[in-house]
Amino acid sequence: MRITLKSICSAIILISAVLSLSTQSYAAQSHTVYSNSSQDITEYSVCKAITNNNNAGLFVPTNSQSEWSTFFTNGAPNVIINACADVCSPLNGQSCQSSPNSCGQRSTGSYDCNGTCSASTPSNSSCGPTCVWNYGQSCTSGANSCGQTNSGTITCGGSCSASTPSNSSCGPTCASNSGQPCTSSANACGQTSSGTYNCSGVCTASTPANPSNYGQSCTSSANSCGQTNSGTYDCRGTCSASTPSNASCPPTCASNYGQQCTSGSNACGQTATGTYDCNGICNASTPSNPSYLGQTCTSGSNACGETNTGTYNCNGVCSASTPANPWWLGVSCTSSANSCGQTSTGTWSCSPGVQGATCSATTPSNPANYGQACQSAANACGQTNYGTIGCDGSCSASTPGQGCTDPNATNYNPGASCDDGSCRYSSRGCTLYGPVTWGYGCIGGQTTQMNSGDTVNFSASQCAYGACNGAINISCNNGNLNTNYEYCNAGAAQ
Repeated sequence: MRITLKSICSAIILISAVLSLSTQSYAAQSHTVYSNSSQDITEYSVCKAITNNNNAGLFVPTNSQSEWSTFFTNGAPNVIINACADVCSPLNGQSCQSSPNSCGQRSTGSYDCNGTCSASTPSNSSCGPTCVWNYGQSCTSGANSCGQTNSGTITCGGSCSASTPSNSSCGPTCASNSGQPCTSSANACGQTSSGTYNCSGVCTASTPANPSNYGQSCTSSANSCGQTNSGTYDCRGTCSASTPSNASCPPTCASNYGQQCTSGSNACGQTATGTYDCNGICNASTPSNPSYLGQTCTSGSNACGETNTGTYNCNGVCSASTPANPWWLGVSCTSSANSCGQTSTGTWSCSPGVQGATCSATTPSNPANYGQACQSAANACGQTNYGTIGCDGSCSASTPGQGCTDPNATNYNPGASCDDGSCRYSSRGCTLYGPVTWGYGCIGGQTTQMNSGDTVNFSASQCAYGACNGAINISCNNGNLNTNYEYCNAGAAQ
């Protein structure tokens, strides 16, 4: 079996395609690393340990090898990317080359565990004289007699480094005209294309397609009475039909033949112009009505979004006018009352999508402590009543009654629940009659009912001769009158 260079190339291409499809078929389109977690991801034979320190999930694109490589090379905020602990790239330790500088020079290195080449691109300062702009780019040699070429790169001077393969690498001996120029067969217009004979002696040139309208039907321009001829388009796109002679027209035309005329009017009064034909008939047709004529239209919206409907007239103007705003729009309104009867004021407005008016006033909130439990002030016994806070902020509970609770007392208070010590008893009291005589004489001039514990004071000015020696103090003590001097003739004790 004879193995040719062509068959080897085909096999290499096939194997590469299979490997590419095999690699892509097992690659996931993306991965998600959840917030504050780590995950090992292996795609395209490269494993990376990814730690996401963000509070949201991390999207990792792996639909292609380029996406995967760009992600772990550039990284992301608050994300740590390392090689997997126990897995390195299959390229680890293999030799590699850097990308070329402007004159094609490269440096060598090796792949690390992450699959990154350690070689860096040489500085352009190491280049010689300035090279052509496409230096180092791929190029192809000329073809040999059986169409084979070699690949190379553009040299600094601009020539391709690849040489034309020898014809000896071709398969069986080609036809004697292999590689020579040839011409395709002509199309209907005689047009041809150029090519070369292949190894089998067959011309590679294809017959050009005919012009796009070649052979299609066409009509000549009309003569004075509207007659035309039919033909076809030739290779130059010219119609082969010629205008008929006027001699073929009817002997006599109408007197207005060829004169300008106007069609009938459409619904908008529009007309078209034409000319009278030989029979005196105007060839102008009445224009169609505008497409919008009579179609339904809507007016502009008023402040409440309300519209009217109408139809378009000949000028394209809608017959519907914008509705007037409702009479109540902007008129004052009052909210509903809160628990204390308080209200607020606003104005009537309209709400989109809601029929009728809406008052902008809202019901006031009740006072902050309204309805909360409260306690009255305490009476002399410490007793209180319970109630609630009213609209004015005051407590509805009143202080429990207090006073004399002894029914035997002269000032007994049946409504008092607390005895405040104010009870009075007539059988234990004293009556002081005046005028009071004291010593040489004191000026009293009064009659006083005294209760137990009561005290009457007389000032020095009320004493006749100063015999009182100052103020006199008379007190009632359990029915007995007492003074701070000597007994006062004040009448009998009661």
